[in-house]
Amino acid sequence: MKIAMIMLAAGNSRRFGANKLLYEIDGIPMYRHVLEQLDDTKKKIENIYSEYSDIVQLNSLYRNNTTAKIICNIIVITQYDAIAEAVKTKEIQVLYNPHPEDGISSSVKIGLNASLDADAVLFTVSDQPWLTSET
Repeated sequence: MKIAMIMLAAGNSRRFGANKLLYEIDGIPMYRHVLEQLDDTKKKIENIYSEYSDIVQLNSLYRNNTTAKIICNIIVITQYDAIAEAVKTKEIQVLYNPHPEDGISSSVKIGLNASLDADAVLFTVSDQPWLTSET
């Protein structure tokens, strides 16, 4: 099973007057709070898989699927070089939105096109710093 967790971080912040995603809350840029929760969620999913791998394996065999593995990818869609450079790691894919003025749907399309092979997709905004992995 492949899960794509897509963080939308390409907004123009017109009403805020500056890039609110870089605004620090508790000493951390706003977008990093959400990204940390996505990373926590990824770890929880991986832990659930390891705890129940026998059940997942049986379910996979029942469906004639030879691989019983959960792959969880984090994708960040942004227009900002500062965000892209800060999150580029081997576990986080960064995609640029060249037309953020077209609204959030342009980022959603980019994320979906990059996740065509995913079995499930989670979208999250990046301007809700108190969002938790439990949510």
